[in-house]
Amino acid sequence: MNQEDVRKISESLIEQNTLYLMDQKIVRPQIEGVPINFERYRTKMVKNEQDEVILTVNYDTSPDPSAEPARGFAKIAQTLSGLLNFKIGDTGGNFFYTVTDGNLLSNTHIFKIMDGDGKNEMYSAKHKMMALAKEYIEITELDGTILLRSEYRGYKKLIEVLDKDGNITANLHAPILSMRDRWKLEFTGNADRLLVLIMAAIMSEMGNR
Repeated sequence: MNQEDVRKISESLIEQNTLYLMDQKIVRPQIEGVPINFERYRTKMVKNEQDEVILTVNYDTSPDPSAEPARGFAKIAQTLSGLLNFKIGDTGGNFFYTVTDGNLLSNTHIFKIMDGDGKNEMYSAKHKMMALAKEYIEITELDGTILLRSEYRGYKKLIEVLDKDGNITANLHAPILSMRDRWKLEFTGNADRLLVLIMAAIMSEMGNR
């Protein structure tokens, strides 16, 4: 999708004051009794207040079928490099953003937020583990201007998201025991819903590591 399409979708989502992000419960697929790559089939879904699925967050760390299979340490590196990668899009398979992480084994993760094809970088996201069980996440323009940020504790149920002016633009209600199960996103401002969803998806995955 081109950026004009994404802009229109982002504007239409402003009408959504409450969204829900949750894991799609699926049975691990098998072929003749042998489990196959689970990450390829992982999906989170985003619902509105009418319980309609309007967006998806898709994970797929498997290589292209035509690619030469990796072996040894290369295979481990390939698997690790994709654990926090995902695409956010609609239910028809059209992707708005591709998010990739290049710092899996670090306390600070720098994510690239690219277009749906994963070719052009649009934004950047940084997630940092701090002292006293605090975590920090921010989404910035490519020039470093902070658009959204949040400082929170991993076990805290209510997480506030601040805009560039320091105003609360969203409240994220996350599970206490599992950061991955179900999130409720309540918006109080005009922040880009897609970018806030990306923040929540990153926090959800980091809370499960």
